[in-house]
Amino acid sequence: MKNESKFIQSINECLDNEDYYLLDSIFKEYLSIEEEKALILIKTTFKTKLFEEKEILMAHNFSNYWMILSEFYEKLENVQREEILESIKCLQSWNNENRRDFIKILEKESELYSEEKKVKLYLDYSKNFLSRNYFLEKIENEYIKCVWFILQMDGNRSIYLNKLESVSFDFTEELFVELIKKLNERESDIYHDFDFLMEHTSWNLMAYVLKKSTLMYQGTTEYSEEFCSNKVIQKIIINLDMQNEWDNTTTLQRIIENLDLDNKFLGFQFNDFVKKHQIVTNQPEGYYVDAIGPAVTGWVSEQPFFKVSHLYNNLDVKELLRKLKETIGKDKTYLEENYFKPISIEGQKKELLKVFLEEKIWEANSSEVISFINGLVSDKSLFSFYDDTVFNILTYGIENEFISDNCVCGILMKMDIGNDDISINLSKLMSKLVKMSEHEDDRIYEILFTKIEGENLSANSAIERDSDGTFVDLNEFINTSLGRYVSVLKDIPKTIFFDIFRGKILPFVENCHPPYKEYLIGSFLPSLTEDDLEDSTINRFLGFSHNFILSRTSNWVDYFEKNAEELFVSGYSDHYSINNLTLILISKIDPFTKKFDGNVSREYKEQILVKMFQYYKELNDVTDVHIIEWLKWFLGQGEYFDTLLKQLLLSFEEMDLDKIRVLENLIDVHAKKDGVKKDEYLLYNIYELEKFSDSQIKELINLVLVLLKKELANVNYYFVHGIDQICKELSVRQSEQVIESVLQRIQPFILESDFELLKNKYLPK
Repeated sequence: MKNESKFIQSINECLDNEDYYLLDSIFKEYLSIEEEKALILIKTTFKTKLFEEKEILMAHNFSNYWMILSEFYEKLENVQREEILESIKCLQSWNNENRRDFIKILEKESELYSEEKKVKLYLDYSKNFLSRNYFLEKIENEYIKCVWFILQMDGNRSIYLNKLESVSFDFTEELFVELIKKLNERESDIYHDFDFLMEHTSWNLMAYVLKKSTLMYQGTTEYSEEFCSNKVIQKIIINLDMQNEWDNTTTLQRIIENLDLDNKFLGFQFNDFVKKHQIVTNQPEGYYVDAIGPAVTGWVSEQPFFKVSHLYNNLDVKELLRKLKETIGKDKTYLEENYFKPISIEGQKKELLKVFLEEKIWEANSSEVISFINGLVSDKSLFSFYDDTVFNILTYGIENEFISDNCVCGILMKMDIGNDDISINLSKLMSKLVKMSEHEDDRIYEILFTKIEGENLSANSAIERDSDGTFVDLNEFINTSLGRYVSVLKDIPKTIFFDIFRGKILPFVENCHPPYKEYLIGSFLPSLTEDDLEDSTINRFLGFSHNFILSRTSNWVDYFEKNAEELFVSGYSDHYSINNLTLILISKIDPFTKKFDGNVSREYKEQILVKMFQYYKELNDVTDVHIIEWLKWFLGQGEYFDTLLKQLLLSFEEMDLDKIRVLENLIDVHAKKDGVKKDEYLLYNIYELEKFSDSQIKELINLVLVLLKKELANVNYYFVHGIDQICKELSVRQSEQVIESVLQRIQPFILESDFELLKNKYLPK
């Protein structure tokens, strides 16, 4: 073709400028020109960045282009068709219109294929765009629906079924063979119980269509022997039959004929199934089980070394302690008959809790229970294995008033509590005792401040560290012995807290090592006097912010001003302090008087901006704070414009009109297009236009015009669709003059064809 290089350059320039709307509208015109000329142009597009730089993979940007490819597909060269197929296989984004074109392309490609090759083509090239079910009811192609079904059964997530009520799946012989292959690859799922299969796997889809009789094979619900031999299919139909939700007697009989009666994992319900249908199994009562079921602590259910009986006297207590002593050091044991129920220490702990977290044993034999606990605590080796079990039993006893707080404290005093031994269950028990306390000389405080050396407790977290240790991370801190100890102190009743704080908590805090000393001073800051205060630090601010929310009138706003500024530029992102940090920034700091280049992550700044927007929306008077300056600052940063605009559009209906107008003006004056990521779905962020007042719709239109003028709007298919929705709502309100004004004002920014379409739709002559 003449001027081929110029043609390629023009397309590449549009792609470089992200002017997808203009480019795609040009492709639409190919349908109205001579076929031979259109084909030359289409073939030349394969030499552009559409394919060379894989722009085509963002299919939603090129709806018209994909439509053209589907129309001319069979007329293209083999190498070009291969490129199209490979692009479909590697898609990154698409919409419903694209999906129809992908299907059309596959239909054309497979016209001369054998059935076996056709199945492979569809399964290999449709995995991406057939991953959802919300479009299925609109697809008439039975083949495509069955391909979708096979792809779902190839995955292992439960399927959303609401949209499938009117959808049926009629399999050809070749597709059904492929389905059975996928089902057999997943036959090990037989080890899960039926409820798990329905809740957590795609077998819920199979059960649904079998129950509804919408799974068909060559037009019937008579399934092959291979299908009925699949163990999971058998399990599903057995359960449906036991729930009286199965009436296909032919398939049921075929299932029964293909059962392996020696397979004990057909499920617990199969024991009743064999009785219902009088099947002779030659197996003992209750032989059939679910290998994996929803046990309390997971899918593998740990079992005890021995069962625990009630304690009626001291001999029973001694015997139980002796048996527990024998469990120490024993390896986990797996039984041949049930690999998924190993015998272990964990199983023994569960057995103890099952017995001792019962009212009956406490009401009848509380002294024996206490004697047993004392015996466990006195034996260091036993206690090291069963300490959390003891804490759980004591917590239950004190909560239900079977044991006094003084008695529990006496038991705790006997324990050897090390610097890394404040477990979650021990902290819960101590918190319970603290909340029950009435005096500062209660025994629990002897444990907390004499027996336990709080300042020497470990601050090593059980979770992976996200920070370098300069600043205290809340998620890490609460998972340490020190953190759990501090959480107990915070539960001290207010009536006695201050006296205990001055005499015991403050000395503990002062003796802690950095950075925890500063962090804990912040955590207890309101209990300090002015004489105790020194210059604050970021860790002190973090400790305060993890426990208290600032108000604008709080004296602490001034106290932490410097720390908020330091934290903002430090590069450290602490999401729990965003409320306080944002309040101080808008109350005390004008960003244009500072240099805020810093290393703060974009995500963290975006969260701060969202919080600032909330303050802007909620504050009655924004003139006595720096919030307008901050919004200007963020608008000047370019990359945050999209975040601010989304917040504005999502809040449009509930927001004060004057504040909307102020923001429109700020955008008009201060927003820069450099670095802005234009939202492709701009007007899709507006919901329920029918709830907007006339004034709100007017301001929405004004905002759109400002965005167009500033080149901050992505004018594409979705933008035009949004304008269409606005005009539609105006039409309902019989506001033809407003529609005319809107269309006149946006005409310079959209294609003439789209303008004429909107004009003819809403302003007919």
